[in-house]
Amino acid sequence: TVSSLAILVIMAVIKVHRQPHPTGRLGMVGKIAQARTDLSPEGLVFLDGEHWRAVSEDGTISSGEEVVIMGIEGLKLRIGKRPQEG
Repeated sequence: TVSSLAILVIMAVIKVHRQPHPTGRLGMVGKIAQARTDLSPEGLVFLDGEHWRAVSEDGTISSGEEVVIMGIEGLKLRIGKRPQEG
C-alpha cells in the first residue's frame, strides 16, 4: 500500500510538471498586446499593464494594432500580426 501511494504521488508530480506555465515569461507567449509605437521592425508594445520593447517578425506594424507574442529574447518580445478573425 505504501508503494501504491508513492506511485500515485510520483504520477501527480509528473502530471504537474508537464502542464504549460500559466505565468511568467512562458505564460506571455500567445497573448495579445497592443503596439504603442510603429514597429519597423522595433518599437514598444503594451501588455498586461506594462510597456515592452518588441521586434516584429511580420514586417511593419502600425501603432494601435493588436499583435501576438511569439517569443521572448531577454527583455525584448518577438511579435507577429494578430490573425484576422472570420
